[in-house]
Amino acid sequence: MVERKKLVSYLNELLDVSNIPDSSCNGLQVEGALEIKKIALSVDACLGVYQKAVKEECQMALVHHGIIWGGLTSITGNIGRQIEYLLKNGLNLYAVHLPLDLHATMGNNIVIAESLGLMDIKPFGRYRGILIGFKGIAQKSMTCEDIGNAMQNAGLGGKFSILPFGKKENRTIAIVSG
Repeated sequence: MVERKKLVSYLNELLDVSNIPDSSCNGLQVEGALEIKKIALSVDACLGVYQKAVKEECQMALVHHGIIWGGLTSITGNIGRQIEYLLKNGLNLYAVHLPLDLHATMGNNIVIAESLGLMDIKPFGRYRGILIGFKGIAQKSMTCEDIGNAMQNAGLGGKFSILPFGKKENRTIAIVSG
């Protein structure tokens, strides 16, 4: 068990949320229980995730896509229902978007680059003055189909899109998720 304040502080520091410009409100979006024993993980924040988290006796939902983007202008409709459910059930909502995409060791982009077996991996792709992706060199030339197959074989799960334009085969591959 850990105090919410300590866990949030740890996550904020680990993911450097205060120094990464993002339209998402990164960090604790909705405050719930003071003590955290169990955390639910999800890509997207939604009522179904919260219901499953409460059923599994979690005190926090840690998500990639939270419910506050570009500031909160009203607490009505779907957002209002979500916040009401979170508060009623004491479930904390912690969201982390770009800080998770770009993290150099456990971020989405570096994990994808490593799962593709890329070499000489370096930061790539500026957004609001920061590098948010990674690029690297494949061991051999790859087509878009080869990359798609490698992604499926890596067992990362979920859906992804490849935009098939440019050269037919490439050795330099860049990843910018999110």
